[in-house]
Amino acid sequence: MSFSSNADQVRLCDLKFRNNERFIYEYDLGNYWQHEVRVEARLAREDKRTYPCCINGRRRAPPEDCGNPLTFMARRDAVPLQVADLFEIIRKYHVICDVAPDTHSVAQW
Repeated sequence: MSFSSNADQVRLCDLKFRNNERFIYEYDLGNYWQHEVRVEARLAREDKRTYPCCINGRRRAPPEDCGNPLTFMARRDAVPLQVADLFEIIRKYHVICDVAPDTHSVAQW
């Protein structure tokens, strides 16, 4: 797709998508993140809402500058083991020291 004007000035409404149409939005061209976006409805603008806004989706977004999709998935898959290890530390700490949960934070360990 090409634009006869500055692409930074093109708004989604300028592309005239119809309800249920989909498009691919590529973010971070160096790491090839692609997001499929579907236009579900055109709603009236709400004065007190901050735009743009996402009204639905699945899962949290990856953190900024986390690498390409494969790197992110490898890091994500490693996290459950780290969380399990942290719970084991918390369990042992409370059993050995008998500390109330609200008196120390994990960051202090």
